[in-house]
Amino acid sequence: MSWKHGHGNRDHLNNRSALFADPESGGLQMQMDPTEQLDSTVDVLRGKISMLKEVSAQIGDEVSIRNKLLTDLEGTMEKVSQTIKSSMKKMNKMYNDGSGNHMIFLVLFIFAVFILMYVWKKIYRLVT
Repeated sequence: MSWKHGHGNRDHLNNRSALFADPESGGLQMQMDPTEQLDSTVDVLRGKISMLKEVSAQIGDEVSIRNKLLTDLEGTMEKVSQTIKSSMKKMNKMYNDGSGNHMIFLVLFIFAVFILMYVWKKIYRLVT
């Protein structure tokens, strides 16, 4: 027997196996007792809550690790800053105290190294 206006066929409802079969197989499922339904919902929520608890604990561990890394980095940066300040003070003192002789010695040393390299290159060409 079919319904008018396109409601489909209800012949499958008369079949007892279709009434009690799996919902995936096209049959209908019997309704659960409301308390059983609440219990299953509570169990699902408990599972989700414990999963969230584990995730929040892992996030807390990660935050602790990151805070320690940041603290270590801050200490390292402070040491580097102090070292740079100390070096700058020494350089300023050397520049202000010296009469410029150190720059003359540096230029003469570089000039001597270039002359030695030039002579060595000339001698090497003569030998080969």
